[in-house]
Amino acid sequence: MLGYITPPTKPKYYMPYRVVAASDASDESKKKAHYICDGSHDEEEIAQAVADINSAGGGILFLTEGSFNIHNQLNISDVEVVGSGPNTKIYTRYSGTNIRTSGNVRIENLSIYCISKNINYHVENTGKLKIYGVSISGYNQQYYVYNNGGDLFFINSKIHFGSGYKYTSYGIYSTGNLYVFNSMFTSGGDNYSKRGIQQFSSNKVVFIISNYFDIDSYSTYASGEGIYIDNNNGKNIICNNIVGRNLYSTSTFSRGAYYLISDNIFIASRPIYIYSSNFYFYNNVLSYLQVVSGNIWMYGNCLNDRLEIKGGNVYLGTNKIPSISGKPKIIGSIL
Repeated sequence: MLGYITPPTKPKYYMPYRVVAASDASDESKKKAHYICDGSHDEEEIAQAVADINSAGGGILFLTEGSFNIHNQLNISDVEVVGSGPNTKIYTRYSGTNIRTSGNVRIENLSIYCISKNINYHVENTGKLKIYGVSISGYNQQYYVYNNGGDLFFINSKIHFGSGYKYTSYGIYSTGNLYVFNSMFTSGGDNYSKRGIQQFSSNKVVFIISNYFDIDSYSTYASGEGIYIDNNNGKNIICNNIVGRNLYSTSTFSRGAYYLISDNIFIASRPIYIYSSNFYFYNNVLSYLQVVSGNIWMYGNCLNDRLEIKGGNVYLGTNKIPSISGKPKIIGSIL
């Protein structure tokens, strides 16, 4: 029989829920559980709880403290998955897609660890996925979170790149609408390429606001972009981020119909490349900027090295720029 809770904002509404306990959860937690995992193929108990909730029209799946071991793909749809904090640990071991979400899903307040190498997708979303307060880490893999044409909200969360994967790895790879707020992207050092966020799409909306990127790639052949955006005819907003340690490639690659980059700090020795129709670049600190095409408006920026103009129309307000190559359209003062 399903349990029901009353949301505080809806006193006359009862929401169905299930509790799944880890094999190493406390006895008290197990007493409250509808299902108790045995520590092997725990995706089976979780999937059954999801099915129960779906049959009731949606609800909440609570995971207790402890370790949940996933050996095959876990499908989650139209459910809110709530952990008990960082001590709720999901260990993934499947070589394909470990967690696939569809419909309207929220995952919050837990940790996800990758145990196996050469995993393609840690989490794949095709619907509307909200990730809150989640830490994702483990062996380096191709995609930690893959937003496959859906809507992804990644908020107050963290992705930490492990080591050992031989190809380019992505913290978030998105082909849908993307909203990333107050999150961290960090890495351990190895010889392989990493990108914190890659957006590859058309006509989508991208918000990347108030995040911290520390992506290391130590090899001379490895790239380490914090943010890589290719969103033709889309709208892209990148504000209040710190993007650091991108040693062998660009901090940001951009292509879009409308672009705003404002109040960011880019701690990188490589340039930011701009390919854009309309690009607004305000109050940023960075090493140097290379403009290839588009209409670019620049105000209040501090460049420690130089501005290179290879194409497009660059309109300069008041900026601090030690050196400029190319011909900008001066509309302010250069400090």
